Amino acid sequence: MMRFILKFNVYLLILLGLFLAACREEQPTAVLTPTPANTAVPNPTATIIPATATPKPSPTPLRPAIAVDDQTLTEGGTLTIASVVVPDPAWLVIHAQNDGQVGEALGFTAVAPGQNSDIMVTLDPLQATPRLVAILHQDLGETGQFEFPGPDDPWLEDGEAVSAGFSVDIQVNLPTISIADQEVLDDGLVWVESVYTRAPGWLLILADKDGAVGPLLGHVFLNAGTSENFTVPIQWREATPTLHAILLEDGSRATRLDYPDGDLPVIVNGQPVMTSFAVTLPLDVYVLDQPVANGKIEVERFISDGPGWLVVYFDEAGLPARIIGAAHVADGLNEEIEIEVIERAVTDQLHIQVHNDDEPIGEFTFPGLDEPRLYHGRLPFTTIFQTSLGNYLIAQDQPLIDQSVTIPFVVADIPTWLVIRSGPAPAEGNIFGAVWLPAGINRDVVVELDAEEVGETLYAVLHSDLDEPEQFDFPGEDEPLEYDGRIIQSPFTLLP
Repeated sequence: MMRFILKFNVYLLILLGLFLAACREEQPTAVLTPTPANTAVPNPTATIIPATATPKPSPTPLRPAIAVDDQTLTEGGTLTIASVVVPDPAWLVIHAQNDGQVGEALGFTAVAPGQNSDIMVTLDPLQATPRLVAILHQDLGETGQFEFPGPDDPWLEDGEAVSAGFSVDIQVNLPTISIADQEVLDDGLVWVESVYTRAPGWLLILADKDGAVGPLLGHVFLNAGTSENFTVPIQWREATPTLHAILLEDGSRATRLDYPDGDLPVIVNGQPVMTSFAVTLPLDVYVLDQPVANGKIEVERFISDGPGWLVVYFDEAGLPARIIGAAHVADGLNEEIEIEVIERAVTDQLHIQVHNDDEPIGEFTFPGLDEPRLYHGRLPFTTIFQTSLGNYLIAQDQPLIDQSVTIPFVVADIPTWLVIRSGPAPAEGNIFGAVWLPAGINRDVVVELDAEEVGETLYAVLHSDLDEPEQFDFPGEDEPLEYDGRIIQSPFTLLP
């Protein structure tokens, strides 16, 4: 029995050895290589990375945008824009808005790429309009310098400017002018109730010209603040029934009026600070001495308070005698009024008096209803002018424009030639140009000059038209006209 057990154990050991040998034959033989000292031993549990990596997702591009709320604008002129998003450096610009149209740039500031919050922009509160527009502009010119108009145009997104409109409540003491309709007496003083200006400046009174600002009539310097109950002297004989008052900055030379070039209008809400008012002016007939031409005389201007008549009287011992002509005038400004007169009754001086135009309107009934017009309860003196002065002209210094000169005023009782020459008549001199004129008053006569080179001083000379009408014959019959033995001529200078 014992021997059986021993044999059995021997067999088990042999089988176990064969099994282990078979296991060793199935495993590859490992070759041991010495590991260098600085070489890391790989972790047998490390994850194997594929040869091609998975691409990272691209960030969504920033779309430029502006968010802004309605707000109050105070004296400091600072506005706050809630949010601006922009992918690249840009400019945030505040523009005026007039009648729905984008206006000029009033203020700007640089914005950095990304999200920007509570951006402050400062502008002149006087230039602000009740509706403003915030617009993004590119920075395409010199970096950090706003160039618009120029390369820094508005930023377009899908063909549209990136913008946001908003309203502002302007809480600022704005410059103002207060002038009431009034009567201007022959002292020429315009009464001003009040003016407020934030800085020293000028108040100008101007005539009306076709509903717009016309010639300057008077001005006064104002200190900053409120000025009340003062007068401005004006040239009332050049005034119109409607006058304009405008406020200017004192920007060019301190306390020196430089109008219209240096001192510019004060601008509020994109418009100049100005007001218009009506005036009643003294009875004044502006007429020049003149010969009677073709049975007519001409009155330069008259401002009528209601419809009326300009009535011409001949002279007798220095006083108006009988009526020899009349012309109807409308309410307001009347200019270049022709009056037909009885030539045989013309005296060396004539009188003009203003009459009312009572019913029936437009029909002169005097003696009768159309009595002479009173001024402050009294009958004013008549306006007197001379008819024996003869022909004359008025020249003025001027630049040469389009190889032409302009003579402001020529009065003649017969058809004449206006001649421009290099020296006084009758001395020898080159004739540069001539133009034919009818009898009567001729204004702003343009004469083209034939010569390319002319001197600094020229002479305007009146010549007769005695030979073939409207054909200049000189030397010949068309000699220079004279008055009291003197040739009718006037020198003038060509300005650079």
